[in-house]
Amino acid sequence: MFFISPNLFSEELTENLRNEFLSLNDEIENLKENFLSNKIINLKTEDAGVALLRLDMIEAKHRAAIGKLEALEYRIKILEDNINNKFDNFDKLISSLEEKEVEKKEGEEIRGSIDIFKKDDLSDYSIEDLAFIRIQELYKNEDLLIALNELEKFLENYPLSLNYAQANFLIAEINYELGNFSQAADKYLDTFVANPSGDYAPTSLVGLALCLEKINQFKQACLTLTEAKARYPDKIEEILNTFNEENKLLECQ
Repeated sequence: MFFISPNLFSEELTENLRNEFLSLNDEIENLKENFLSNKIINLKTEDAGVALLRLDMIEAKHRAAIGKLEALEYRIKILEDNINNKFDNFDKLISSLEEKEVEKKEGEEIRGSIDIFKKDDLSDYSIEDLAFIRIQELYKNEDLLIALNELEKFLENYPLSLNYAQANFLIAEINYELGNFSQAADKYLDTFVANPSGDYAPTSLVGLALCLEKINQFKQACLTLTEAKARYPDKIEEILNTFNEENKLLECQ
């Protein structure tokens, strides 16, 4: 927010006054020199003394005026600082209100994009929950690129989310479907590391093995599958039973 500072006016005013005082001071000094000059021969001594006395009085008033001017400058400076502080506090207040308004708008947009709940049901969900529900809908509707972008933003915004492992798993699944096997492998591994005892851990290890096989690292793929079988024997066998006979992972000993 932009404000015109009173400093623009006060500095110009005080500078002009100061210049006038300095000019007056120079004139007083010149008058003194002229009165004391040997060239003045017709001026009576008593007249010269009176003139010098009056000049001293003027000079004293001038010094007093300079002092008042400096005091005025100091008071103006304090006033400017107070005004600027008020402006800063007002800017912070406006920014805070704007941020809250943006957050409220984002929440309303997320709520408006979710069709699987009735309006009255959404009051129990946080913005984080609603954001992830929306991402799940995007994935379900096969809007893969949009879902991928939203998932990456979700992990950035909510690194401590309870949905962290599932979000990584969905990123891995989307990358696998898009043929980005190296990226998918990284995210399958992240999913497993995030929660080795979670629901997505067994499938993630199998997914990692599949990705390694796709990028021609068959030995590593088999080692990963062996580790998966050791950790989750029943679940891995169930997953492998869904493979067709042509899958190379079935050749692992």
